[in-house]
Amino acid sequence: MDTVISNGEIEKLFGIRGDQINFWEFYQCYPVRVGTRVLRASGDIAQVAKKHEKKYLSRVKKTAQHELAIKATEAFVNTQKRANKLQYLPNMETVLNNCMWEQWTVFIQDRGVEEQEWNSDQI
Repeated sequence: MDTVISNGEIEKLFGIRGDQINFWEFYQCYPVRVGTRVLRASGDIAQVAKKHEKKYLSRVKKTAQHELAIKATEAFVNTQKRANKLQYLPNMETVLNNCMWEQWTVFIQDRGVEEQEWNSDQI
């Protein structure tokens, strides 16, 4: 009798992700440091960065979640930058432990007419 193993089971067994979630896209959205405070590792070879990657991939399972996390994180960091409050950004460990990008979705805004360049019309 033949045994049939699904691709999902093989991926689970060997720790292979079937979808294309690139943690480093998310990681690069967040500043390395603000002033003298270090918020995350500066490179992908650091041990703490690998720990962060493992934690992120354990929480974000689907590409849609990943894309939302990137969008929300970028929106939050930009909002803090405009308000001159970057010094209040939490450490990456805190962000990952609390899945804070889920709270930051409120900062995502589509560009409205009021935010477009005043001279974007072509003649």
